[in-house]
Amino acid sequence: MNIIKNISPIHLLLVDDNEHDRIAFRRSLEKAKIAYNIIEFFHAEEALDYIHCNPYSIDLLVSDQKLPGMSGLELCHQILREGIEMPLIIITGAGTEHLAVKALKAGVNDYIIKDSAGRYLQLLPLVLLDVAKKHREYLLRRRTEDRNILIEDILNKSPIGIAVHSIEKGNIEYLNTTFKEIFDLGESNPDTLRDIFKKTLFTDQHAEEMQRILLSPAEYLPSLPKHWPEVQLSSNRKKKKIINISCIPLADNNLMLCSIQDTTEIKLLHNRVIHSERLAATGQLAASIAHAINSPLQAITLMLSELSAKHDREKELSESILLLREAYNNIKHTVNRLLDLNRPGREKEQLIDINAIIEETAALLQSQLRKNKVEVKLQLSSSLPPILGSHQELAQVFLNLINNAIEAISGFSKLEPRYRFRMNTSGEIIIKSRISKNQVIITIKDNGPGISAQDLDNIFDPFYTSKKKMGIGIGLAACYTIIEDHGGRITAGNLSEGGALFTIKLPLDKNLSTGVGNDE
Repeated sequence: MNIIKNISPIHLLLVDDNEHDRIAFRRSLEKAKIAYNIIEFFHAEEALDYIHCNPYSIDLLVSDQKLPGMSGLELCHQILREGIEMPLIIITGAGTEHLAVKALKAGVNDYIIKDSAGRYLQLLPLVLLDVAKKHREYLLRRRTEDRNILIEDILNKSPIGIAVHSIEKGNIEYLNTTFKEIFDLGESNPDTLRDIFKKTLFTDQHAEEMQRILLSPAEYLPSLPKHWPEVQLSSNRKKKKIINISCIPLADNNLMLCSIQDTTEIKLLHNRVIHSERLAATGQLAASIAHAINSPLQAITLMLSELSAKHDREKELSESILLLREAYNNIKHTVNRLLDLNRPGREKEQLIDINAIIEETAALLQSQLRKNKVEVKLQLSSSLPPILGSHQELAQVFLNLINNAIEAISGFSKLEPRYRFRMNTSGEIIIKSRISKNQVIITIKDNGPGISAQDLDNIFDPFYTSKKKMGIGIGLAACYTIIEDHGGRITAGNLSEGGALFTIKLPLDKNLSTGVGNDE
């Protein structure tokens, strides 16, 4: 018999109560030159106990059908019910078509019918090798499928967008979920990377380089640039993002791996850290300057008091002293604001009503609003719960923001010729409050000229100001510090229809927000 010798031994479990048949079984394997290790049992129950203890040590189970106690088919049934994976073969001396069909339907891999002449022993090695081979191939396929599913899951859950582009075919071979999310592709499946990049607003330089790579013949790819850090893009939703792009040739330059990492949040966090460090340093500097100014200011106020007392009947001199007092008070107020940059927050454990603070602040500025023909519209949510914070400091924030809006509205038509057509339009400031995701959100928007791109990048920096004549640039820096000290965030931007928009987000105390729903 010409049997190909198997390379690795087959680990067999033989269940047969007939010693003569077991000896014949082993001899048939040796004659066919099959490498094997065999464990023998007389009873199915003993074999089942062994399998429970060693479920992964058996390559193949061969069982006689007729056994004392549990039959061979019942043993196979039990193994299959328990989900133990191993190929099963039944040998029977009284086989019928009915038994064969029943065994195969149950999940048995094959069966062999004994004949009195012993010819089945010649067939036995072929069946064993075939069943063992098919089972190993099945396990290999399943492991490959499981590994592919795992790899697919890993790629889709990766924070890096991945696309594989065929240079030869010119189409996308693979696109993971993160890549689609970065470019806002939704459920669409574009054919090429060019289709994606054409609909994305990159800087001209980066767009040109990326197009050049995708259109280049494979032999030129190694010499082309492959990495662009901090590329800014605008997606279909016009949301600006900062991304890192890498394009690397794969598989003899026939495939291009394009990886995209969205670094927008990292960049924002980095900028916030830099801003906080700069704010802390300038706050300390401001505090030292303010303390140095305070000493001569105290001497000045004492001298003014003495002069006022001595010359209270001299009208002209008294009026001059009054003007000096007002100038002194302005300097003192500025010094106090400088100190606030480095002064720890106070009154943080008081329950305050945000809406009431906004209403009080707007009422205090009524005369200034009327003078500049500006109207404040309040759209405050009635469902806002109280929050923990400082009434004084948050009032200062709203005072600064409303004052800035008034100055922007009243001054822009005179300074900017392109806005002269709105000179007769009344100014408007809209203040809204609402709840969203355990936060109080306050927006303050105006119909002024908005904020220039240069100012947006530096607007909360200490001592930065765009005011031509007045202002030292600490108002918004103080606002930033106060809101951050309350565990919140303040951001600035422009409205599409024109005008500035400031957004403040303050956290709700968990104990106070129970049962409070969103306004959205």
